[in-house]
Amino acid sequence: MKPDFGEVIEILKKQGLSDEKIGKFVESLNNALSQNLYLTIVEKLSEEDMKMLNSIADEVERQSQMQQMFETKSGQSLKNISDEFIKSFTNEFLEGYRLSEFKQMS
Repeated sequence: MKPDFGEVIEILKKQGLSDEKIGKFVESLNNALSQNLYLTIVEKLSEEDMKMLNSIADEVERQSQMQQMFETKSGQSLKNISDEFIKSFTNEFLEGYRLSEFKQMS
């Protein structure tokens, strides 16, 4: 069964979290994903690659070049890495939640 991040949101609502707190939770998760992607990229790109990227003034162009360089050097897409991060988080969250519910029933 494929994990569904929507189920995480439903659990948070069921636990009484406000939309604002759920929004902050999602924002924190997004920040963690961004940090993970950045570290993954930096591990694959050389110092020269990073210098070249930092010389690009346009942020959109810099991001596009960074993604292209990363995918060329690693053979992986950032989308797949992002999807795997969210899938892993969702699996662990749901596993922990279900374990907690099971313990409460015992």
